[in-house]
Amino acid sequence: MPAAFADGVQQVSLSIPCTVTVDVGSHGKVYSNSTTWTGPTVGSFQVWPGTRLSFLITPDTGYVVDVLTLSGADVRESLRYGVYSMVVNHDETLTVRFLKSTTPTPIPTQYPYPTTTPQPTVPSWQASAPYAPKTGDVCAADTWAALFLLSAAALTTLWPKAKTLRTALAKRHR
Repeated sequence: MPAAFADGVQQVSLSIPCTVTVDVGSHGKVYSNSTTWTGPTVGSFQVWPGTRLSFLITPDTGYVVDVLTLSGADVRESLRYGVYSMVVNHDETLTVRFLKSTTPTPIPTQYPYPTTTPQPTVPSWQASAPYAPKTGDVCAADTWAALFLLSAAALTTLWPKAKTLRTALAKRHR
């Protein structure tokens, strides 16, 4: 009798989907899993344990993320470029709240209006993502060079084997 059945009990493990609840406050949006939640709203979806999720969190103009919690724990420091990522292993609740930016209005240099529009202050951990280069020429050239070197390395190891095969075939057809 197999060891698994030695005591008459068979152990079975089941994967049960985890429920992820998204609670979004006013003045912003959260996007994940092909769904956008525009606040104020609460929504949920199910994923398998071990699934990696990313949430794109976008405050409305003039607002910043004030509260970002995962099942009650503050996770604002994990927010990078407006994206929060996590691995789901059990039911979770992501709560997002937005706050009007408190950027002071500059004193006008000319009467009656300032020459520039004041911009909201955004904490460094919430800054916009840097943009990639406008052209992919350098990246494409590097990729082709790497492929060429890999091909050359493969050919140098195969060349002696190919020569042996050609010699064997030549002897066979004589």
